[in-house]
Amino acid sequence: MNNGSVSLLLLVALFLVGINCTTKYSLILGASRGPPSEIHIVKAATKNLTDISASLLFCDGAWTGNLFGSRVLLALTGVGAEHSSTCMLNILSSTHFNHVTEIVFLGTSGISPIPNGILHAAPACAVNKRSIPHRIGDVCISTTSVNWGCKFCQWNSSDPSACQFPECGLPTRNCIFSAASASLAQEVLAAVKEPAFSWPRQNETLVKLTNQFWEQMGKATGRSYELPPTPRAVGPTECVEATSWVYWKGMPWEKYCLAITAQALKVQEQQWATNASTVSDEPYAHNGKQHDPHWDPSALKSQAVSCFSAMEGTGWMMVLTHPKVQKLPFVNIRGGSDYDHSPLYRHRGGTWHEMPGWTSKENLQMMNQLGYNYAKQTTSAVVLQLFHTRATNFA
Repeated sequence: MNNGSVSLLLLVALFLVGINCTTKYSLILGASRGPPSEIHIVKAATKNLTDISASLLFCDGAWTGNLFGSRVLLALTGVGAEHSSTCMLNILSSTHFNHVTEIVFLGTSGISPIPNGILHAAPACAVNKRSIPHRIGDVCISTTSVNWGCKFCQWNSSDPSACQFPECGLPTRNCIFSAASASLAQEVLAAVKEPAFSWPRQNETLVKLTNQFWEQMGKATGRSYELPPTPRAVGPTECVEATSWVYWKGMPWEKYCLAITAQALKVQEQQWATNASTVSDEPYAHNGKQHDPHWDPSALKSQAVSCFSAMEGTGWMMVLTHPKVQKLPFVNIRGGSDYDHSPLYRHRGGTWHEMPGWTSKENLQMMNQLGYNYAKQTTSAVVLQLFHTRATNFA
């Protein structure tokens, strides 16, 4: 073999090594192990899988592979913000993170029955007659999370009883975590709008129970609710993840969730304006005062605000928005699996109440399970569509 051939082989070898060393990954995260979880649905579409779980011991599982021509790193974080942050730190401190170019998290969540709530805030409690209802399976595509439990609560000694529930403020700015831009979220939204994309078909029993939910709601509010024919994707100017370990259900909690969502969206707008994902320790102020839970959606560019309640967002986003961590685009994709309160009825005295027994216990359990399964399908479909669109556009 002459010197020219040796040199050529050496160049080829160096080129191949260079490809291996510069492999770039899209990091796709999910919380639940199943059966099957959103990650496992995406994993089923991924080729050339390699199990790398042994190198990421603080995650519940990890694999590399090829998804429609894109190299991906799939990882299960475990449920809860603590687990998602621990897994994210494990990835961050590993050699794998050197090759990560973006982060996509997918999972399910509780969801507002309707943007801005069925009723407007007290004292009027007027029926919201404008917003279009959410379907089970609607997806929030967001870049921000807010810590539900990060707030200041103080018992006022002037209150009539020490047994009274203490008043609490809303989370401060250092409890809200946002990406520096919405570029990745906008790409996901655009992919879902492609003509070739279709939402997974909904179970007929789930459709029937959902229609019964809204029929019961309409009897109380006097409004006829028309559901969109298919689920829809809600963009980053209308929703964030409200992260909590609390399994809550009820309209008073939803009002609080809508309030902290509106607060987080306002902070997000300010951070996008400066192209920064860092946060300060100052409380978010509105008109010089700490934001009142009776929030005014007109203060936002988007006047449609929806609550998506889940458990992991602030964990992994807190790691990625740390000042010492390389700023990478990330997006949180959450599928609404169940409504966060029951249908309402109005008491003779004019007060509003929830109707938890609007259907049988068996039907409620079935609706929750079917909704959870369907939300996993819609969320996974959005992620698969993102990578399929990229492959199509590249081709």
